[in-house]
Amino acid sequence: MKRFHDTLNGALVIDKPGGMTSHDVVDVVRRAAGIRRVGHCGTLDPIATGLLVLLLGQATRLQRFLLGREKVYRATIRLGYATDTQDRTGKPLEPGVASNLGVEERLETVMTGFLGMQEQVAPMYSAKKVGGRPLYRSARLGEEVERKSHTIRVDALKLLPAESGMVRHLPDGTMELVVEVICSAGTYVRTLAHDLGCRLGCGGHLQELRRLRSGSFTLENAITLSGPGKAGLGGGWRERLIPMDQIDLAMPALALTDEEARSISHGQTIAIELSPPGSYVKMLSPEGGLLGIGEADAAGRLLMPRVVLD
Repeated sequence: MKRFHDTLNGALVIDKPGGMTSHDVVDVVRRAAGIRRVGHCGTLDPIATGLLVLLLGQATRLQRFLLGREKVYRATIRLGYATDTQDRTGKPLEPGVASNLGVEERLETVMTGFLGMQEQVAPMYSAKKVGGRPLYRSARLGEEVERKSHTIRVDALKLLPAESGMVRHLPDGTMELVVEVICSAGTYVRTLAHDLGCRLGCGGHLQELRRLRSGSFTLENAITLSGPGKAGLGGGWRERLIPMDQIDLAMPALALTDEEARSISHGQTIAIELSPPGSYVKMLSPEGGLLGIGEADAAGRLLMPRVVLD
C-alpha cells in the first residue's frame, strides 16, 4: 500500500507542458510526491505551457491569498479567421483574409485600445462554472449559456519581433504575431485574441500561449515533468520545494510574542494595533515560523486568525 507524506508543505513551480490540463499536472505531483493534498493557483488551458504554481500539504490553505496575482504571458495570435473555441483547437468560423485588409498598418493602434480596465465574458469552451456546471460541457452539447461579464485589467499588450519583421505572413493569406500580455488574474488571453480579430475585421484566434510569471513566481527555477508521458517529476524537486514561510504572500509579516502565538494557535482573537483596518498579515512565531494568516478588524485594533497552520 502506498504511503503518503504528511510533512511535505510548500509550493512547487512547474513548467507545464502542452497537451496536459492543470489537473493532470496535479495528479502527476500527487503520485510522484506521495501526497494527497495538492492544489494549483490558476488554471492553464491544455494548449498552454509555462508557469503553474502548485501548493502541497498545508500550503493548500494559502491558495486564496495567491489567486489574484498579476500574470505575464507570451501569446501567438493568428489573424485571418476566428474559431468556435477562440484557439487553434476549434473549428474555423471565417476564411483567411487578413492579408487583404491592411491589418498590419492598423495593428498597434488597435492593440492600444485593449489597455486598461474592461469587461470580458468567459468563452463557452472554458472551465468556468455557471450553475455548478463547467461551460465547456454545455458547449460540447451545442448549448449557449448566458454568462455575466467580469472586470479585467490589461497593463500591456506589446508586439514582439518575429523572424521577419513584426508579423509573419503565412501561405494561406493569414498572419501570425507574437505579443507579450501583462494582465490581471481572470483574463482569458484567447478572448483577447478573438476580440483583436473582431476589431480588426478579419477574425483571430490564439495559436500558442506560455505563462511566464504569476505575481513574484517565475520560470527561473521551474520543475519540468519527466518520464514516459510526462508522468513524473524531474530530479531534485524536493530541494526546490518553497517552504511555507518563504512563499511570497504579498502582505506584511507580524512577529507575535509567545503568549500571542498560543492564543492564535487556539483560534483566538488578540488585541493589537494594525493598519490599515481589514488588511491581512502573516503571523509569525517568535522563532520566525509561519503560524498562519490574520486579518485586522474594521477598527484596526484586533487581529482575527483566518488561517491557522499546525
